[in-house]
Amino acid sequence: MLRTESKGLEILIYKYEYLEDYNIYGCIGTKPYYEGDIWTKVLSYSEYEDYLLSSYDYLYVLNVNDGYNKDYGDLFEDGFAINDTMY
Repeated sequence: MLRTESKGLEILIYKYEYLEDYNIYGCIGTKPYYEGDIWTKVLSYSEYEDYLLSSYDYLYVLNVNDGYNKDYGDLFEDGFAINDTMY
């Protein structure tokens, strides 16, 4: 599940309920979204591409913003991720 500009609550609830092994990050981005942001895992385009390809068979995009699509959109078929979509 992918969501940008989150303080992490949704993803932590999902991970607690459904996954046995998970990391603590609620968001992925090329920079923190706000001062003191401890929930965003900062990854370059190539690091994120490697992370997705090695970690997931499917990715559910709950909610992303324009900044996410600017930084990582080329990883998706149409050049951008669409909210509420399974890839």
